[in-house]
Amino acid sequence: GGDVPGRGPACGERHGVPAGCQDIRPTRPHPLPSLPAAGELALYRVAEQGLANVALHAEATACSLELNLTDSAVLSIVDDGRGLPTDHRCGVGLRSMRERVEELGGCLSIGPDGAHGTRLEASIPLQSHG
Repeated sequence: GGDVPGRGPACGERHGVPAGCQDIRPTRPHPLPSLPAAGELALYRVAEQGLANVALHAEATACSLELNLTDSAVLSIVDDGRGLPTDHRCGVGLRSMRERVEELGGCLSIGPDGAHGTRLEASIPLQSHG
């Protein structure tokens, strides 16, 4: 059928997503190309922490997760929440995400997405690193 595995209230409840933010729409290339194991793990952990941050801090009603692959793997998480506070400081989660991505020669950015909400983007080059 047209069901997307891992979507809906059961998934949201398992991962602590507030009732109003259960519309997580993953977008990915099809077929999904093979990634180096370290890149897969880094992107998985960034997605996990990024979605946890949306659930804990954003007061969002919706968020999207998108993975684009060209010469880099680019993971984007965008929410329609309250945005970053003016006195925003990187916590352990953001530092951990940044370190994972930078270890693979990539970069992580976080900032506003339009008038409301936040965009987190992690980019990892797909060429071999050692």
